[in-house]
Amino acid sequence: MTVADGRPRPGDRVARWHAAAYGLNLTGGICLLGLSRHGAPATVGLPQVELELVGAIASRGAAQAVVAGTPGGLMIESLPAGGYRMSGPGVGCAEIEQDAMRVLIEPPREDGWLWNRWVLGQVLPFVAALHGRELLHAGGVVVGDEAVAILGPSGRGKSTLVGALVQAGASFMADDVTAIESRPPHVLAHPGPGVLVLDEPRFLAPGGARPLSTICGLQIGERLRVETLTEPEPVALLSNVYERVRRDPGRLAGQLSLLSELAAGARFIRIQRGADTQPDQLAGRLLEHLAAG
Repeated sequence: MTVADGRPRPGDRVARWHAAAYGLNLTGGICLLGLSRHGAPATVGLPQVELELVGAIASRGAAQAVVAGTPGGLMIESLPAGGYRMSGPGVGCAEIEQDAMRVLIEPPREDGWLWNRWVLGQVLPFVAALHGRELLHAGGVVVGDEAVAILGPSGRGKSTLVGALVQAGASFMADDVTAIESRPPHVLAHPGPGVLVLDEPRFLAPGGARPLSTICGLQIGERLRVETLTEPEPVALLSNVYERVRRDPGRLAGQLSLLSELAAGARFIRIQRGADTQPDQLAGRLLEHLAAG
């Protein structure tokens, strides 16, 4: 992505900034569109993570692949001394230190916007998971003072619906990944980076964390339909967990406990999008349904 008006491009060094995303307070001196610009304000009490730009990440001994052979060639490796290294064609490399409080980033020489998206959508959610956040493959908006998550696999229209809801008056929270944590008496949803990726990226500064009151499952069907489910769908939550790399028993127990808490306290809505349904129609029907209770 080229910025033609003289503003910094992704990967350029910039004045130090502070922003919140995925339940973390992030800080750095590197241009990350959606954080260095249009990021949510930093919040007291969140884990602090430093992002540091480096020319090259030094080899630290033989690493063990945790995730490899993905369609895009992305790789996650565990390092002998602790921590992780993430890399992939065209996106550079990132090293997450053992305590996950600092991330070293080596940008690629290729497309800066691809790299920007990789850091926002892959590296930082993984870091958030290391800090105990759970992540749903979900967009999010704020309606009233509560968060509404839109679940669904890639290509189903989550981002399009989030954009239409924002156009209709909702506040932006997250595009593709929503971080959640138990904060009794609620499950809390944290904002993501301030970018919504449609045909072209839209930069929308999200607000702070909100109680997650509603889970919407987006489906494709014959006609437009929005209905509240009388029984929650825990399987839908499990199938939309975003970060599945760490599978230790302690994390699985915490994950199941949090998803059970969410299933018990949130409202579940099934959204069916017909082939001819326009995004504004879908957003309008959903907002009417939410207002009706």
